[in-house]
Amino acid sequence: LGLCFLEAFILNALFVSADEKQAEEKIWDIFGYLKGHTPNYEVHGSLYLFMGSFVNNWLVIMCTLDAYMIIGASRTPSDLLLDSLGLLFLFNLD
Repeated sequence: LGLCFLEAFILNALFVSADEKQAEEKIWDIFGYLKGHTPNYEVHGSLYLFMGSFVNNWLVIMCTLDAYMIIGASRTPSDLLLDSLGLLFLFNLD
């Protein structure tokens, strides 16, 4: 049961990372379009986009490592379920 939860959590993390990558590429495409079609436009806030991407990836990696430790340390199925749901809640806050 624990391995199923761990595998599902890791697959969810991969899909979330792929979605974040697509969203970031769309944002950069919009910035590129605006910069090319608006003569006085300058891209502001690119540092915050990089920081947001870094924090999202860091969160995915840390929650995956935490899932391995938390799910591995569960002794009963109820502990496993409650700990997994708590970690999934923290993962979805971002």
